[in-house]
Amino acid sequence: MSDFTITKRRGLIVYFRRRRVARAVAHYGHLIYVSKHDHYLVLYVNQDDADEIRQKIAEMKAVNKVIDSHLQDLDPTVSDLESTGIYKKHDEDENK
Repeated sequence: MSDFTITKRRGLIVYFRRRRVARAVAHYGHLIYVSKHDHYLVLYVNQDDADEIRQKIAEMKAVNKVIDSHLQDLDPTVSDLESTGIYKKHDEDENK
């Protein structure tokens, strides 16, 4: 029986000017979502190749910017989002 290994992945958020770039970017990884209205897409790539792929995508003419998704950096066991600084309590929250 062969061993199954999980490949580490990294999410990239790509902001673009033209939707045509989504087809070209899809060759670099696993395209998850394309927002036609807000002109961005979410792409998952292998973590080892993320820096190289980010640089290649950023050099495309129709790409505005490429940023890392911070979803992988969040601790999934956190129950209090206020203590992590992700969520700030508002006055409206106390009235509920």
